[in-house]
Amino acid sequence: MKQRKTILTVLLSSCIMISGCNTDFETIHNCVAYAGCLTQNPEKKAEQLIKLIEQGDIDQTLKFFTSSSIRHFTNRNITSTLSKKHNVIKQKGGIKYFSKKRILMGKEFVKLKYSIDYNDGSWSGNYLDLYRKDGEWKADFSPTSFD
Repeated sequence: MKQRKTILTVLLSSCIMISGCNTDFETIHNCVAYAGCLTQNPEKKAEQLIKLIEQGDIDQTLKFFTSSSIRHFTNRNITSTLSKKHNVIKQKGGIKYFSKKRILMGKEFVKLKYSIDYNDGSWSGNYLDLYRKDGEWKADFSPTSFD
């Protein structure tokens, strides 16, 4: 039990130092969550989403989007856009490198700027909005998010 407390203390301290946060409870909780210590990291979620698109696994990819996105754009429109993006990635020889950077962050929202370097030497970039829903990061679908 004492070893668990020590590990948790070190982990919590590391998260606070990395994020540069204050030490009141609300701020500590948010910093730990934002650093990916309590919830899944939104950058990792975006990377998983792009990998699923590259693999062409549309059914699994749909689970990464907010339910409001799916209702608004209809499942068919999302499926069509994701299939087109999969084909583009395939034509370019696959993804060589995926980079992402937080450019805006709130308690339940993150805007990422991402770029994809393809194996054929070309690249593309865009923005992706993610919202925390029930403790899980979900992407907000926009047809232009994957241009």
